[in-house]
Amino acid sequence: MMQKEDFLNQLREALAMDLPAQSLTEHLLYYEDYITKEIADGKAESAVLRSLGDPRLIARAILDTLSDDRSAEDTRESYENHTTHSHARREGFQQKHGSRPRRRSSGWPIPFWIILIIVLLIFFLMLRTLLSLFFLETPLFLLIILFVFIIRHMRRGWR
Repeated sequence: MMQKEDFLNQLREALAMDLPAQSLTEHLLYYEDYITKEIADGKAESAVLRSLGDPRLIARAILDTLSDDRSAEDTRESYENHTTHSHARREGFQQKHGSRPRRRSSGWPIPFWIILIIVLLIFFLMLRTLLSLFFLETPLFLLIILFVFIIRHMRRGWR
């Protein structure tokens, strides 16, 4: 059966290679205080140590948490360095060429007006089906005009 000192020694051994001395001491003091407090509250030492589990698993969790924190710091520093570098490049471009670099388009592969025409075409098709009992020629005539407009622009090119 493990005792408090055995638990803390195993935890120390598992953490000693990967943590600075100050951080190691803080973690060991935390667990020592926790065990002491639980015993003072009337729990048996063996029950407290059983509830904590294997000290090597606790050490692994501590190291993984610290590793995640370091990764987050590295990511934040990398982003800040990239942003600073990107800003410097932009300023250099402006000084050299006297203007701002051209921005890329919004990312839409199809111009907005083409999408608008397609939506209108669908609207008129729906309108035609709804009103076909009353006005057969009018929606059909509008569709023909819209279709001719699209064909004319296709022949000129999508500019």
